[in-house]
Amino acid sequence: MEILYLWIREYKNITNQGFNFGGELLFRYEGGYLNVEQNVMHIPGFFNIFPELGVSTSNILNVSGIAGENGTGKTNLLDFLKYLSAHNIEDYILCYKSNDGGYYITGAKCQLRRSPVEIIRTSVSEFFASCRFIYLSNILDITRSEQASSQLFNISTNFLINKEGFEQFRASEFLRQITFAIDHNFSSLIDFKLPEKVICNLLTETTNDFLKELNSWYIDTMDQKQNNDQSNFLNKSIKNIKKLHGVFRELSKKQKQSHYYIQFISHIVIVFWLEILNLPRRIAEHLINLNTMFDDLINYITKCLKDQRDVQVIDLEYFTINAINGFKVSIDDNLFEVAGFNNQIKYLKVIKKWQKITYYILVTIEHFTNIYLDDSSSDCDTHMEISSRHILLKEFINNYLQSFKRKGYLHFEWVELSAGQVARLNIYSRLHYAMSKLPEHLKDVVIIIDEGELYFHPEWQRKWLWYFLRAISSVYIDRRVQIITSTHSPFVLSDLPNRNVIFLKKGERGLQVIEGLDDNQLTFASNINTLLSNSFFMDNGLVGEVAKIKINNLISLLNNKDPEEIRKNESQISKQLRYIGEPIIRNKLFNMLNNILTVDYLQVQRRLDEIEERLNNRGI
Repeated sequence: MEILYLWIREYKNITNQGFNFGGELLFRYEGGYLNVEQNVMHIPGFFNIFPELGVSTSNILNVSGIAGENGTGKTNLLDFLKYLSAHNIEDYILCYKSNDGGYYITGAKCQLRRSPVEIIRTSVSEFFASCRFIYLSNILDITRSEQASSQLFNISTNFLINKEGFEQFRASEFLRQITFAIDHNFSSLIDFKLPEKVICNLLTETTNDFLKELNSWYIDTMDQKQNNDQSNFLNKSIKNIKKLHGVFRELSKKQKQSHYYIQFISHIVIVFWLEILNLPRRIAEHLINLNTMFDDLINYITKCLKDQRDVQVIDLEYFTINAINGFKVSIDDNLFEVAGFNNQIKYLKVIKKWQKITYYILVTIEHFTNIYLDDSSSDCDTHMEISSRHILLKEFINNYLQSFKRKGYLHFEWVELSAGQVARLNIYSRLHYAMSKLPEHLKDVVIIIDEGELYFHPEWQRKWLWYFLRAISSVYIDRRVQIITSTHSPFVLSDLPNRNVIFLKKGERGLQVIEGLDDNQLTFASNINTLLSNSFFMDNGLVGEVAKIKINNLISLLNNKDPEEIRKNESQISKQLRYIGEPIIRNKLFNMLNNILTVDYLQVQRRLDEIEERLNNRGI
């Protein structure tokens, strides 16, 4: 399935505009009539450029680019397309070609005129039954709201952060990267060396959150002014939790061996309590009063400190897991009592959620311990380095993601990757992730990209479409793929034929589609500088604004200033002229300066000759 044409009645700054995507037919809608003609320049399979990948690859149907100056409406066009199912069918016309070779139209009613092929009217549900949209964007814009849709698999940064929360997003993004990186089927897509180590950091603000929450609980119970056994017992429990935190803090100061492991266990115990402190009060109080579950851990650490011997990793894991598991068992035994009859259904759901998080905390501890024992040589005060190929890394991160509800407590990062390398890895890993989630029966995919070349060095921008097509061909095996991308890069446009580029410009009534460039300039394999100027309608040239102002000031100075003033400032003016990199401009301005100084010298010489002649006439 391939989208050929979209006409939009009215959406944001788009009014009565049609967009051809470079397929084998060209359309123009006006006055209720849809004119259709053959695209004589269309070449089927133009973008299937990786024969070496063999038969197990995707079929790239077409690639379309959307270009124009800022604010023209490129993102608005993408938004309308990706949320097409949410619009009234009278507000658009959509024409597409199906896999059986037939041509179809859906949306507002219109009359076809001079169509070289038969085009059959169908419903929008038929269109979406055969395809799925994927939206990819690395842009982070907190002002934009991305919506969920059954027809759209959204892997944009904005959507993933809103859906997962920032801490979940950070870990999920890294998990997607690791999942892709360890898949040997696609390792050839990464032509830069991935670091052999990843860093696992503790998020230290978790401790501050814990102490703040704990203190607020203590204050709350004191404010009750009820000197009864229940409140006294709760206050004693809170003091015991503080004691646990104090014991870990003392251990961290005294023991240097296995220091990061101690920090991690202390950290995850804090996370465990944070989850409890944020439960409904009835449930939280019950769990707080079970604090004695940690007594064996406290006694073990205290004895080690007293005897001045180091705690052992295996012992620390054993006592921590036993303590946390004790809470879980106690809740299981007293589930309905803790939930309470009046709020049973509501509280049961909360307790079940807490039990699930607690289970994953336990599994996270187990996986971290195994990884730590394997890589303990990389132990330091602030972080631990883990092999990016470690057999448990993916599972460890996956379990960690499910071990907290509110705030994350770990941060993963590559030892050393540039922003451009991370951006490419994000694109690959998100596409890989989206592919794994697509229903097997859906063979048609429309990938919509907003400035995919963002964060890339110019050389990588030059190769961006090649990189992307290779990734799609390798990952989306046995799928038919259409790609629609907005871009600010002339490098991307130089890889696209003219008919595959939608040029947008600001008009009096909003967005305006431009039919080709000035002087019928072609885009494919065209000069980058010319494309940059024409395709993005840069009427003010390609020189930076600061340089432009400086040059204009120099021209004004040389045209209007008194020659005497210019002669006094000749040194400073010459320095500025020597900065100019464009030789034609530099030489022209130097000629202007030299002409002024030469003329000024001749005028002075003539004046001296006149004075000398007068003196001679007077006999002096």
